[in-house]
Amino acid sequence: MGNALLDLSQTEDALACHRRAIQINPQFAVAHNNLGNALRIAGQIDTAVASYDRALQIMPTFAEAYCNRAMALRLLGRAPEARAACRRALEISPRFASVFIVLGELSADSGDFLEAERCFKRAIAIEPEVPEAWAGLAGLRSMTHDDADWLKNAQTIAGRPLHPRKRAVLEFAIGKYLNDVREFERGICTLPSRERSGEALPATP
Repeated sequence: MGNALLDLSQTEDALACHRRAIQINPQFAVAHNNLGNALRIAGQIDTAVASYDRALQIMPTFAEAYCNRAMALRLLGRAPEARAACRRALEISPRFASVFIVLGELSADSGDFLEAERCFKRAIAIEPEVPEAWAGLAGLRSMTHDDADWLKNAQTIAGRPLHPRKRAVLEFAIGKYLNDVREFERGICTLPSRERSGEALPATP
């Protein structure tokens, strides 16, 4: 229930559900990890790290919690610790696409764009339709018409059912591509017709 509420952007209710799950079973590592995710989305990053730490105390081989901890540490600017968490996650699960995405973001943060590209492509090799990796590639440099294959793949993925946060990341990257190649009108034409006309779109949950 907590995860479903978080998907609906009902963060406070999601936090309450995860905390209730932990009350019922304090040794439930997944609930501590999920609470960390909700806290991270709510902007409570330090508290999120504490939740991931608790999950890992209970389940030291919880690769997902290491990956999520790395995401939070990156947001705090604690890059060496984030990289260490990624390394530990890959020791447990060597083909964990999300870890390579975090490593790509960390490399991009430090200006190592070649390594970032390698990491994003490694994530895509493992999980070909992972939106964050495709979006990450677009953020590394100015795109050109030579990157038309990137656009084709990104648009194909964007046409599939996606989590709203993943869709937003990918569609922003597609917008960046169209801006980079100066196809401004094409970008506008991809919007819903009422948004183009200035008419308000209905509110989403």
